[in-house]
Amino acid sequence: MIGTGTWTSFLQESSYLSCSLMINLLFQCLFFFLLLNTILLVSNLGMVLGGPYFYL
Repeated sequence: MIGTGTWTSFLQESSYLSCSLMINLLFQCLFFFLLLNTILLVSNLGMVLGGPYFYL
């Protein structure tokens, strides 16, 4: 019965770690998606407004 306390705390820590990892991964995917959309939007706006002058 001595090892049960450490085992439950280990389980709690591992579940908390995996949860935070999932949340971190989710935020990274969201940030990457927003960054990609922003880059596409800026390039499309540059094509529409400036044409070739945007790339000079």
